[in-house]
Amino acid sequence: AGDNSAGGGLRIVEYYNDDTTLFSSEIANFYTNGIELKEATTVSGNLTITENIVHAGDTDTRIRFSNDDTINFETAGGNRLHIDSNGRVYMGAVTSSTGYGNQVLITGTLGLTGNGSNVGMHFHRSGGDTEGYIGIGPWAVTGGSDNDFGFAAKGDLIFGTSSNTWSQKFMIGDNGYSKFGTGTSRATLDIKQGGN
Repeated sequence: AGDNSAGGGLRIVEYYNDDTTLFSSEIANFYTNGIELKEATTVSGNLTITENIVHAGDTDTRIRFSNDDTINFETAGGNRLHIDSNGRVYMGAVTSSTGYGNQVLITGTLGLTGNGSNVGMHFHRSGGDTEGYIGIGPWAVTGGSDNDFGFAAKGDLIFGTSSNTWSQKFMIGDNGYSKFGTGTSRATLDIKQGGN
């Protein structure tokens, strides 16, 4: 151990020799405002942190524990990824998820890219048999090409719009029938107008 009075704390140094030369290796500096570790450190138990893990020399990049059961990942002083106490994940500047349930909420654009046709998203309801695919043609829809963009559903594929409540406006049934309006499609193309 040595005096680290310039930094207002204590310095720990390891001394060793090879029978001809005395070497020293700085292990840690203990300052009045924190600890600086000079070598890789293994913690066998818990490492308890009150608030932040900060990148050295880049203090606006950090992992922050802002509240109980909450984790923020920040770069350039802004929140980039946030996990709340309900397990919801926010990307970007999303701050509220009222009414959305347990989801990943993104501010901005979600981009998916790949070299080939294996690009898309798969949706599956746990505990059921409902599935949906969105993506490059052959990945999403059997028979599609790499130049196609596809939507597929295991079941009916429905489209809805809303002014007050989300309601069905168009449906492609799993039998290949299509319907504008509400209800089940009964023909290759079924248009419901008024009370018909």
